[in-house]
Amino acid sequence: STVSPQILEKGIYTNPSQALSGSVPGLKVSLTSGNPTSSPKVILRGGTEFDGSGGPLVIVDGQLRDNFDDINPQDIASMDVLKDAGATAIYGARASNGVILITTKRGKEGKPVVSFNASAGFSQPTRLPKMTNSYEYATMLNEVLPGSFSDEQLEGFRTHANPWKYPDTDWFDEIVKGASPLYRADIGVSGGTEKVKYYANFGANGEDGLYRNSANRYDQYSLRT
Repeated sequence: STVSPQILEKGIYTNPSQALSGSVPGLKVSLTSGNPTSSPKVILRGGTEFDGSGGPLVIVDGQLRDNFDDINPQDIASMDVLKDAGATAIYGARASNGVILITTKRGKEGKPVVSFNASAGFSQPTRLPKMTNSYEYATMLNEVLPGSFSDEQLEGFRTHANPWKYPDTDWFDEIVKGASPLYRADIGVSGGTEKVKYYANFGANGEDGLYRNSANRYDQYSLRT
């Protein structure tokens, strides 16, 4: 399978793994953490654990890489995914989880071409539990475990006359943001002659975390020549 370059260029991705989600049949990309610095887990062909990682073999410009999440998606010219067992004949047993082949951009012969791309958006939790208030919770708990709360306590939770003694706080609403901004911008130049070709790109992308007042914002800057 081949991932279209248009997907990499138009989407708002902080790393190439996110571009694979939904674009390659049989490949699963799952984010196991809400931290924007965490890398998604990529599983191909069942994710066997020959090398302990369970992930596919990653080769960038002919070189073996532990991961490819530090590559600016704008610098990728092509991304191919080998899913069949025939990949092991070329790359050995480590290819039993599949192979991801990445080729980065190079300069081409011709006049200088300047490019600029920018995009922005928001990320938000897929699903958050809807919480009861303190009075509803105490009432339901009394139905399951009678006597857990007295009538005086139930009245205190209902009226909120003393919020210190009878609190009513939705901690999901206090801690988790409704939406977090993310952005991506790239400016590059390429061209060259028959003898000398050049390519340079400066990229910046970032994403804020889903938690309020936390130091989990992610910003990445890259320069490739």
